Amino acid sequence: MKISVIGAGLMGGPIAQKLFEHKNDVIAYNRTKEKLTNLKSLGVQIADTPVEAIEKSEIIILMLADANAIKEVMISEKVLSKIRNKLVIQMGTILPDESKHFQTIFTDKGAEYFEAPVLGSIAQILQEKLIVLVGSTKEQFEKYKSIFSSFSNDIYHIGEVGKAAAIKLAFNNLIASLIPVFSLSLGIVKKSNLDINVFMEILRKSALYAPTFDAKLPLIMNEDFSRANFPTKHLLKDGKLIEKLATQLKLNTKIINALNSVIEEAINQGFADSDYSSVYKAINKF
Repeated sequence: MKISVIGAGLMGGPIAQKLFEHKNDVIAYNRTKEKLTNLKSLGVQIADTPVEAIEKSEIIILMLADANAIKEVMISEKVLSKIRNKLVIQMGTILPDESKHFQTIFTDKGAEYFEAPVLGSIAQILQEKLIVLVGSTKEQFEKYKSIFSSFSNDIYHIGEVGKAAAIKLAFNNLIASLIPVFSLSLGIVKKSNLDINVFMEILRKSALYAPTFDAKLPLIMNEDFSRANFPTKHLLKDGKLIEKLATQLKLNTKIINALNSVIEEAINQGFADSDYSSVYKAINKF
């Protein structure tokens, strides 16, 4: 298949790599050209513009930072004039209403559209264990789910467009909450002169345990957040989306408001581009 990946950065780059390794004809575009170096070295074709990427492909995967980035890259007369008879798959994290809005724009121009946000990060992509959450018609899901087999064995049809966007934000709410709460527990343990190893041993045997605690523990203990699988600034972006969706659904937003406040503190301390586990430093300041 001829597939373009538009937004070939932190997540889009590894996705393009796996598609290429599985013998697809892949063309990649990214606004920051430096992030395409690895793909170029592998032999992936690089496009200079979104129009070039779209012209040379049948399927367009969007892995852009947010809805504004999608508008900036994709919503222009030059781009939309090339979209007819193409399939657009939106794989980033955006609001359900935003996804439905893009569906209207692209389908009005003669393209197919559905959403497929993902759960996991770079390691899961490379291990082909990413979880894909599809919002589409049942017919689209059956026809196109094989596209994701290059990087996933877990592909779920959640429902129509907007449903996958919503469930993705439900999962990201857990991402936003687990490490801040874990960081506070670690702070209590350390400042009470308790043994962290004993704390972790008991935690692992309890119903309270989540594997992400062990995944992030070395970064927290070394206070080295430089290798970011998920940057703190992206967590705050998603936190704001969760806040908006919760408000739309008439849910109490006090928890996500507090979490966003802590995430903002970490960003203000200089951790915007660091791994999101850097929220530990916002909670354990002294």
